[in-house]
Amino acid sequence: MNRVAKKESMMTEDEDKHIPVLPRETLAALDIKADGVYADCTLGGGGHSQLIAGKLAEGSGRLIGFDRYARSLEIVRKRLEWFPRFEAVHADFKDFGRVWDELQLPPADGVLYDLGLSSIQLDDAKMGLSFMRDDPLDMRYDGTESTETAADIIAAASEAELLNLFFRFGERRARRIARKIVEERELSPIETTGRLSKVIASVSKRGRSRVHPATRCFLALRSRVNRELESLAESLPAAIGRLKRGGRIVVLTYHSLEARITKDIFTRAARGCSCELPHDECMCSGEPLVKWVNRKSVKPSEEEIYENPRARSAQLRSVERL
Repeated sequence: MNRVAKKESMMTEDEDKHIPVLPRETLAALDIKADGVYADCTLGGGGHSQLIAGKLAEGSGRLIGFDRYARSLEIVRKRLEWFPRFEAVHADFKDFGRVWDELQLPPADGVLYDLGLSSIQLDDAKMGLSFMRDDPLDMRYDGTESTETAADIIAAASEAELLNLFFRFGERRARRIARKIVEERELSPIETTGRLSKVIASVSKRGRSRVHPATRCFLALRSRVNRELESLAESLPAAIGRLKRGGRIVVLTYHSLEARITKDIFTRAARGCSCELPHDECMCSGEPLVKWVNRKSVKPSEEEIYENPRARSAQLRSVERL
């Protein structure tokens, strides 16, 4: 099999399990240069990375992939065997700046963040991310023993802490759910995804909604366990600082908290703001670092949502380094 045929074979393997969200829009926003250096900060199943590598294969470009989940690194390394200038890094994207500097990489032409879950992660019973099965309630991406699990949070958090956590992520029944969890854990520990899902569903009415009643609570726990919002807030400024002039950052968000952090950091960078004041009170006179490429979020079409339901809440925003 020649190199081109092998590349096409690897790019179509198991494509139903890792369909990239907003693929055309993402490539357009990155404006890929065949000789550029790019980073995929959230490898997942490698869907976006394969598309980027396909563009870089026409030149001498490089692709650096980040992921905390070791299994993703293994899978994407195999899927990108045909592309020799790919390097997978086992790291949280909050360490983007440190890793980029340690690898002595030149300024980046593009950086991508797709903040959604991959099918690979959802299908891993050890991670405990799916409310559709009865797996251990873990949710850690890296599986280290030093990090608290979702079961630890459910067991130790007060009713008020659970209420605040769930409410912050948009769960309208947060008070009832928090109270029910406290009541149920007094009877026996809540240690599996199936048990927690049933507890949440017992005080929630799904009705005609396509969204499972446990969705927001699982999202909140997953984000808390892995400190996702904190990592994003730390990583984006580091990525902006390592872009070359004309380089771009593209972020795909899936809920309002991710979107808010992304918009805030991009807006401040576009204004040259370095203070902590609200936007309307900012008096900074610094030089803008970026300009907006997609200030108004780009959303998937109805056709894409039909073919890939996980894309339904996706929003794409991007900026370019000045």
